[in-house]
This record gives sequence, structure tokens and C-alpha cells, in this order.
Amino acid sequence: MSDQPDPPLTGWLKLSVLGWLVHVALAAGVFLRVAVVVPRTMLTIRDFNMKPPGLTEMVLSLVGAAPGVNENTIWGLAALSLFDLAVLVYLARYMRPAWNWWFWGVIVLLLLGLLIVEAAMALPLFLLREALSK
Repeated sequence: MSDQPDPPLTGWLKLSVLGWLVHVALAAGVFLRVAVVVPRTMLTIRDFNMKPPGLTEMVLSLVGAAPGVNENTIWGLAALSLFDLAVLVYLARYMRPAWNWWFWGVIVLLLLGLLIVEAAMALPLFLLREALSK
């Protein structure tokens, strides 16, 4: 132990902003994927008068009957984004190990959400192709 104080944690702001940009980029990708794939799948289901599988019904009910970008969606995503930035700044400044957990936890949740949406939207198309090939 020395008499010198611990050096201050430097780079917390840079770390926070870079982590936030990664989260925003990934979340924008997930949102755009949902905004593009879900309407196409709903159209296909409606055109062929299909009953969607359970996972697809669940995702469609979560996304809503009329997926799309409206003012409330933009404000909600902006609020979530700013909340994420505030948490990243706080954790990077005062609790660096917790910052790692938050950063990677959000990434895992976003990737898991993307995987679920992709699987739910691909399943009816797979079943349709299988039914039409018979």
C-alpha cells in the first residue's frame, strides 16, 4: 500500500458513448428488421389464409396488429435510448464491473430478441413452402 491516492478512472465518458452507440446500432437493426419482416409475413399469412404457428402469433401480438413507425414509437425508443445512456454513464463512472454486465446483457437481450423474431417470421414461410411442395 502506498500513500498515493488511486488514479481516477479515465475514459469513462468515451467508454459510455461507445457502448451506447453499439446498443443503439444493434437496437436500430432489430427495429428495422421487425418493421420490414413482420408486415411481409403478415401479408403472406393473410394472402394464403394460414393459421400462424404459436411463436408467430406471440410475436405478432407483441409487435401489434399494425406494425409501423409512429410518433409514439419514436418517442419510446428515444426514451429507452436515453435511459440506456444514463445507465452506461453512471456505471462507467462509478461501477466499472457492473458496466460490463449491463453492456453485454443488453447486447444478449437484443440478439435474443432478433433471433426470436427471425425464427417466428421464418416458420410460417417454411410451413407454407412445405405445404405447397406436396
